[in-house]
Amino acid sequence: MGTLHQDLQKDRVYKRALQVRTMRLAGFTYKQIADKHKISVDTVRRDLDRINVEFPEMAARQIVAEQDAQLVEMFRPFFLKAVAGNDKAANTALKIMEHRARLFNLFDLPQDAGQKAAEDKLNELMRTIGEAAVTKVMGD
Repeated sequence: MGTLHQDLQKDRVYKRALQVRTMRLAGFTYKQIADKHKISVDTVRRDLDRINVEFPEMAARQIVAEQDAQLVEMFRPFFLKAVAGNDKAANTALKIMEHRARLFNLFDLPQDAGQKAAEDKLNELMRTIGEAAVTKVMGD
């Protein structure tokens, strides 16, 4: 049976490993993660291995779902600004949507697997945002 110190140490390492995984999924480099947590790059690698090996309940679907939830939260304020006519916000919203599409491998689908429909919906959404922005400007 482990001591309290060992249990606290395992808990601390587990929490750090989760943070390392989240940062890595967000696009941070190993070096940036190491600097943020004041650990070595090798420790970052070990933490990522821990998540994959020692904590197998962290399934790929759960990781994708967490990343998707973060992207949705990031998207919301930019969408509202884009609808209000802010071009910079519209471009940022589009980049977030593209990242989301990559998360679900939508760019790698064969042409006949719904990619055309997804592109049509994206174009429709962007057209709607543009029309809303024009309506807002014309109404002011």
